[in-house]
Amino acid sequence: MPSQCKAFLGRTVMFRRKGFLFRNRIGGVRNGGLELTVQAVHAAMLCHDMMVVSDGMPTSHCGGALYSGGEGGIENDEQGLAMARNLGKRIASLINMQMNRREQIK
Repeated sequence: MPSQCKAFLGRTVMFRRKGFLFRNRIGGVRNGGLELTVQAVHAAMLCHDMMVVSDGMPTSHCGGALYSGGEGGIENDEQGLAMARNLGKRIASLINMQMNRREQIK
């Protein structure tokens, strides 16, 4: 994991100490050789009692991220764009599910 990412995740402890402010938030990241970094980010999210979300079907990976090192940058990362779109749809679906549950509880 890059040191900047580790430092960022380490600094999020203040949100945990102030009552798990990230609790029940949804987050995710991408696959593609990044699995150990992704697992470390997921572990940090789980420490905050967050919900870790994959990008869902049909791609169903560890989330969505785009690769900018190829020719044309992220605009040409078709796999990354598909995963990011799926992740956005999945997060929206989960948010709707949570909101519907809250309405049912009222």
